[in-house]
Amino acid sequence: MKFERSLTRYGHGSGYTSVCYETGTDNIISSGSDGDIHVWKGVEDDDPITGCAGEFISCLAFYDDRIFVGTELNVIQILTHRDFDRDGTQFRFTAPATALRVTDKYVAAGSEDTTIKVTIKEKSEEVELTGHSAPILALDVSPEGYLASSSGDGTLRVWKIDDQSVVKTIEGFPLVKTISLAEGFANPSFYPKFGKYLAYPKGKEIIVLESSNWTPKHVLKNDKISGMFSICSFSPCGKFICAGSTTGEISVWDFNTLECLKGPTKGENSDMITSLDWCSSSGDQVVFADKAGQIACITIKDNEGKRLADVAEDRENFLEMEAFGESGTESEDSEDEDNENCISLKRIKKATLRPVEDIDEDVKSVIDIRKEPEVKLSPLQGPFQPGATPEGLEHRYMAWNSVGIVRAHRTDTENSIEVEFHDVVVHHAIHMNNFLGHTLAGLSERVLALSGCSPCKVVGIALGAGSREWSVSLPGCEEALALTASDKLVAVATDERLLRIFTTLGTQREVISIPGAPVALASHSSRLLVIYHTTSTALDADQHLSMMLIDAFGLQLRSIDTRLPLSPKSRLFWCGFTDAGSPATFDTAGMLRIFVRTANLWYPVCDLSQHTNGASDTYYIVEVSEEKQLVRAILCRGISYPLTSPHPVVMEIPLQIPLCEIEAEKSTWEDALVRQATFNVDNREKLMRETAIKLFALACRNEMEARASDLIEMIGCAQLVPLAAKYANKLGRIHLAEKLGQMLPQIEELEREREKENRGYPEIEETQNIFPMTPTQAPKTPSTPIVAPKPMLKGSGKRNPFRKSTTSSPVTSSGDPLSHLTEKIVGFPLNSSFTPKTDDEKSSEAPPKTFMVWFTENRDELQKEMPTEHTPAQLTSFAMKRYKALVQTPTAKRKMDNDGAGPAKKVC
Repeated sequence: MKFERSLTRYGHGSGYTSVCYETGTDNIISSGSDGDIHVWKGVEDDDPITGCAGEFISCLAFYDDRIFVGTELNVIQILTHRDFDRDGTQFRFTAPATALRVTDKYVAAGSEDTTIKVTIKEKSEEVELTGHSAPILALDVSPEGYLASSSGDGTLRVWKIDDQSVVKTIEGFPLVKTISLAEGFANPSFYPKFGKYLAYPKGKEIIVLESSNWTPKHVLKNDKISGMFSICSFSPCGKFICAGSTTGEISVWDFNTLECLKGPTKGENSDMITSLDWCSSSGDQVVFADKAGQIACITIKDNEGKRLADVAEDRENFLEMEAFGESGTESEDSEDEDNENCISLKRIKKATLRPVEDIDEDVKSVIDIRKEPEVKLSPLQGPFQPGATPEGLEHRYMAWNSVGIVRAHRTDTENSIEVEFHDVVVHHAIHMNNFLGHTLAGLSERVLALSGCSPCKVVGIALGAGSREWSVSLPGCEEALALTASDKLVAVATDERLLRIFTTLGTQREVISIPGAPVALASHSSRLLVIYHTTSTALDADQHLSMMLIDAFGLQLRSIDTRLPLSPKSRLFWCGFTDAGSPATFDTAGMLRIFVRTANLWYPVCDLSQHTNGASDTYYIVEVSEEKQLVRAILCRGISYPLTSPHPVVMEIPLQIPLCEIEAEKSTWEDALVRQATFNVDNREKLMRETAIKLFALACRNEMEARASDLIEMIGCAQLVPLAAKYANKLGRIHLAEKLGQMLPQIEELEREREKENRGYPEIEETQNIFPMTPTQAPKTPSTPIVAPKPMLKGSGKRNPFRKSTTSSPVTSSGDPLSHLTEKIVGFPLNSSFTPKTDDEKSSEAPPKTFMVWFTENRDELQKEMPTEHTPAQLTSFAMKRYKALVQTPTAKRKMDNDGAGPAKKVC
């Protein structure tokens, strides 16, 4: 067999040009750098249908009467056929899309921002594949769920789409920074229908792998070409392979015999082949385009000069191969069906295989036995820098937090780092040359930390000390994987699983071993957050991470270790601290969580996926405010990271715990009450009382007295009980008001016990909040006294604070100059005699009765004084007037005592 090459014709301007066939027809669709789309009725058509999709088109595909194109807007745009009207957006990237493939099951696209996005049509699910560190050059998708991609980082990777794992990595390809400078695309191609083979060009060879074990099966060569192969593709029937070179040469092989077909390899004024596609209707014709914008096609013919599609026998063979999915290398494909002595695999299948209805029941039972599902292994999440964008971008963010923004510019003419502070009064902007090639950055109000160069160094610029710079080289070949900086510390995690801690001025503090592979670091004041892997593999795409929270006290360190929760089949996307110093995390599923140290629990506080419109929209976290109960983030439409230009807008989204029926009024107030009781909110006590009263009122209006009383008992606030009882009396809920009155003494007693416990050991209160003590651990008496100011002496009249006191001296008779400072610990001076108080003295110092206690004790007498007919509200109003008179009038108080109504003490 041989092939013929048509004359080339001008199609588009010079640049990357794409071509493809309309499904089921011989019409050709082409696009180029001029932004135009042409629909040709063959190469000889002089009047194609033309439309414009933008300033330029970077990739092209056709499926189901729709045209998919990549435009200058960094999106994959869907257009209607022939009318070229916009019909939606498939993907959004942060850079132009460079590769596109559309099949019956998948829609896949790669971008110059190093990411690959795949839409699984059956599940309507979008998957993102990350791992390449340079622009995506080409890709192809297998019917069995594999994706092969070539990148400018010199690798070709084979991915499993379901779990986003890499099953094969092939290296040795040229390095490319941008697709416009690429001298070859290493375009992979899967065998049609079943994807049992994968072919890719490398040098002057086409290498074919078996997809069962990804080992080389065949190597195809053509000694007549002078350039390197850049692109290859299987025919729809799988019988042929066509490849194009960097010098515009075309080669075709018969995959049955592995022989190269004869024909003119190169045309006039040919340039590098950028795209080619097989005609699905005939199966013997290929259209291709080169970098000069020219279009041509080749046609495969037999030795007699006839097109293979016109030969009935060959057409039947094509259809037979498609039906059975047989490999072109099997000898059964070339057998003679008319020869009785020939062993025909096809006849054996027909003779031996029976329909399922004819199989015996015993055999059916054996066939129906299903194998146990296999456990899928997924790759571990690699280390990343919170608030940073991928390193492969020319303009990227190295850090973005509440202090400022660190940008990196790395082009052919510039390699610099730019620092912009939110508060320009504190610090001015910084612009420096990146001579050492830093890729990691940490920013705080006192230091700018940089690292990631080779040989690896940690560089710090002290912002509050005259911008003095310090640097430390890591020993040996140790490499920095993550970096963080706070007002007091600088920490770096290395590939040796070590955590190296420095002060902001460069003093080395500690070196700590990390229990697993480090993932990310964060810091706040003297606290460090270290996230690492707890397992060596990820099962079913679930990452198993743990958190180590370290707190520095002088030269001592204390830490707690806990598991890190993530949404199912998601990855950690951001980690950091709130403005109150609580650890916070954000995963790819859109869930934001805050760790409460006193409870040692993680709380989901906001589902940001509910605030997006598109499935591919994400949020880029900047800051989480625990005091204001909101998160500041940037909405990225169709991408994972914000662009450096134009400057993105930061949004404020309120926190909301994902409670059940959150749209209901009851759930709204419950969400507010839980957040106010759990987190460090501004005006916490006031807001809690207001929210609790609203919940109490809602329960009373719904005639749920048991829920209302249970709510007040759960909150346990003595100041809240009179307000709730007053509201219950106003609504006529007498039994509820009485129950609240009986509940008040217990709540007051519990409050006094809590206050007594909190006053016990104030010096370890903060430590207990960060590191909860076990029940078996008892607080120890402090070995050193607490230095506290001595209270002022009582006296009549005004006192001069600068006058020396003659009545007392800070030096006691025992000669201990600090004895007067220990009174706060033991409760009385050390040099005085301590006499226990009598019961009468203790009763006189008891707290005065509140209105509810007094009202409960004197309710019967007040009802006798009231008229025969009265409402509960009138009775409460009358009792309040009597209570105020008793408190404010001493004579009335003594009269009430003499009448036997009980003592009434003044309430402060």
